[in-house]
Amino acid sequence: MSQPPVPELPPEVTQFAYGQRFGGLVAVYRPKRTGLRQLVGAVVLILAPLAGAVAFLATFGLSGWPGVVLMLAFIIPFTWLLSRSPNFNRTQAAKRVYVFEGGLVHADRGLTPYPWPAIMSVRQKIVRQYVNGVYTGTRYLYTVTRNDGKVLKLTEFFDGIARLGQGISEQVARIHLPHALAAIQRGETVPFGDLAVHANGVVSARHGLLPWAELEQVQVVQGYVRLRKAGKWLPWSHKPAAEIPNLYVFLTLADQFQQAAHRP
Repeated sequence: MSQPPVPELPPEVTQFAYGQRFGGLVAVYRPKRTGLRQLVGAVVLILAPLAGAVAFLATFGLSGWPGVVLMLAFIIPFTWLLSRSPNFNRTQAAKRVYVFEGGLVHADRGLTPYPWPAIMSVRQKIVRQYVNGVYTGTRYLYTVTRNDGKVLKLTEFFDGIARLGQGISEQVARIHLPHALAAIQRGETVPFGDLAVHANGVVSARHGLLPWAELEQVQVVQGYVRLRKAGKWLPWSHKPAAEIPNLYVFLTLADQFQQAAHRP
């Protein structure tokens, strides 16, 4: 997958990444600017009640204060949203995610490193939104947790979040997959939330062990991971993808062991 052009780095970021031995820069992700249509809509939703409040005062005087308060209360959330937009808020606009060969740096009132080997897990929640059957956008939440418990949450606040989240998941899988395979080969069970992978099959906290030879299909559908048992119509397991840490590792392991079990 092609990456966006890599710009020059601020000197403090270059020095910080060098100290972390992160290697070369891969990509930089910036806050997504609010579009003109959304800005115009927000301004209209602020000015219309404000004009109504002025008209209320002009018509009813101080006796009309309950209506004025109601109208002013209506504009508060829209004013707050505008004040938090990168278009107007310098602090928000300055946030960055710098992705390097050896990890990422989150810039938000300081620089925080997330080396790939130091990331314990990444969880993803991707929700496609519809209004009256019309697609209105996709919400993203990637939760990155370091081994020391430090947590980073990345959303569609950043432009290109889908590419960023996929890149993080792939890097974490590259680190964790060999360790998981080695553990399974030693006879251990590798947990993924309420699910786990063992040499004999996939394990569910609710349903027990499903041998690999009986696992017919593994799918990710509408944000859920479905495991289907051979000969059964209903899924054997139906878990939100957001509840499975290191989803890429789990799916890769399940695919490899399932294919090996069905190989002639």
